[in-house]
Amino acid sequence: MIVCKALDKSFESEQDMFSELREHKHVLIAQKKASYKSFVEGNPNFVSKKDAVKGEKDSVLSIGDTVKNAINTIYWFDSHEDVHLPKNWNKTAKEQNGKIYHVINHDLKIGSIVGYPKDVSVYVEQVAWKELGIDFAGTTEVLVGETKMTEKTNKDAFLAYRDKEPIQHSPRLMYIDFALAMDSNDPSDKEEKSLFDKHINKIANKEQVIQNRYFFAIKEAKLHNEFSTVTFGSNPATPNLDNKNEPSDDTQKQEEAAKALQGKLILTRLNN
Repeated sequence: MIVCKALDKSFESEQDMFSELREHKHVLIAQKKASYKSFVEGNPNFVSKKDAVKGEKDSVLSIGDTVKNAINTIYWFDSHEDVHLPKNWNKTAKEQNGKIYHVINHDLKIGSIVGYPKDVSVYVEQVAWKELGIDFAGTTEVLVGETKMTEKTNKDAFLAYRDKEPIQHSPRLMYIDFALAMDSNDPSDKEEKSLFDKHINKIANKEQVIQNRYFFAIKEAKLHNEFSTVTFGSNPATPNLDNKNEPSDDTQKQEEAAKALQGKLILTRLNN
């Protein structure tokens, strides 16, 4: 059985899944555009060294200092089945800079605020995957948030940044422009297949995409009100950027396991 998260349904074959995705593509796109994405917990078993290793307890962070965080990255297949594409964040970073709250757990309430808009800046920057704790060559476009610590900053968040605890980040966003990409050889899915092939080898965790057989290619997204400090975000490549570490063995082991699974999938298709 093949489980399709987007349709919340299981299928006997890939062909059946692709056929129904094709049939409901416009509905799925309309549903995404009508909603906003804030948080779907990622895989807590995926732990990069950035998440696993704490800094020294005597790290200096004081009121008035700024923390720098990765809010989101392009070319990562997340738990929403999204892959954000290049320049996806450029427009909203420019338009929303100075207008976004930094909170914890997507809770826009007094007491949950890490930084008010006047103390928060957002921008896009190229960052090496290895600085995000991911064992993948090259760099990625990162939506970065810089937040000034003040007397109003949530205490738990302040202590987590001070002690370099294992935390991640998550944007509240609205989908503006995106498309469905599918690894389908059906002539009816020519456009979706072309999109899949164009981007698959640039995705840092592409083994998960190969297993999933499809993804939503996000061409433009808009930040909506806030981004958050969370324990496990839908995208784990979103650490605090003040604490730089190399990828851990856990990252490499997951990649090796994914490659082994990919090999099994290929053998299964050849034998069918």
